[in-house]
Amino acid sequence: MESRRARKAARPAIHAMREGARVFKNKRVVQMVKFWTVRQEELIREYGHLGAEAVADAIFAECGVRRTVRAVQQHAHVIRASLRVRPPCPECGAIGVPLNYQSGLCPVCNEKLRLAEAIAYNEVLLEEAERACDPELIAGLRREQAALRKRAERLRDEYGLPGKQERKRSHGGCLCPVCKHVAGCRRRDL
Repeated sequence: MESRRARKAARPAIHAMREGARVFKNKRVVQMVKFWTVRQEELIREYGHLGAEAVADAIFAECGVRRTVRAVQQHAHVIRASLRVRPPCPECGAIGVPLNYQSGLCPVCNEKLRLAEAIAYNEVLLEEAERACDPELIAGLRREQAALRKRAERLRDEYGLPGKQERKRSHGGCLCPVCKHVAGCRRRDL
């Protein structure tokens, strides 16, 4: 590798060359261009979000001038253009905006996604509320409960067992399984 002094000494000779001249370096021919055009700088700003390699490829494709990745990086630094790779929003294609780390979307698309999720959740809640307040379902459950009550009443009548109210009156008002129908509930004492 040549020294900094040697590169500095070679600069006037390179800049004195006419555009398109060829310099032999490392056994290959490199076309030398001594200045950056306005269009090339626009391409740096336009494609900078894709990285230095993409900018170099775009310059070669549009202007026909080969720029190295390092040259693109240096000139981007000079014109204060960012070469930070920023992926576009997958939903709308917005470039250069910060993407949400969870959803991977730009702020607008992320808010649209959250709104759609909230609407879907509200629809689910409404369906559940309608199912919970269904009069036919409630009537069916009440019929079932009434049938069980009737069955229990028949069993009490068949075997001569006291009803709920009679048991309450005869045992001091407690029917819990802890005190076993003894006067005074143990739960109250605890």
